[in-house]
Amino acid sequence: MPTIRNEEDKISYYHYILEGGGEIEFKDEHTLQSVCVFWFKVNYPKYTIHSIPNGGKRDIVTAVKLRNEGALSGVPDLFIAAMKGGHGGFYIEMKNGKKGRVEPNQRTLMQKLSEEGYRCEVCRSYEEFKRMVNDYFGKDS
Repeated sequence: MPTIRNEEDKISYYHYILEGGGEIEFKDEHTLQSVCVFWFKVNYPKYTIHSIPNGGKRDIVTAVKLRNEGALSGVPDLFIAAMKGGHGGFYIEMKNGKKGRVEPNQRTLMQKLSEEGYRCEVCRSYEEFKRMVNDYFGKDS
């Protein structure tokens, strides 16, 4: 199983992905998410996927500004803006493998979004991302 350690590896593996390569081990959540977004844009070019950059360390002034602008703790990492299967869109919380932990505020918000008609899932691998997205769009993986 290939391992992605840096940006150079990531670019090399984009080609691996497009050629139907198998499961890939990722160093961190950022790289996993980047490769998944790349795959989505190649396979679903007519649809919009975007990240919701809520994580990370910020100084208090920036944190207050973002909160005042509507930033909300616990919002999943990705959103696919497409109404499918009775859902208003698809939120995906990315976690790198089994070690990534879903926080209580994330679980609470994902439950609320689900109740409001959105599909919400936690994704832990590239293969799982492909399966979830293909399922959402009604395609076989």
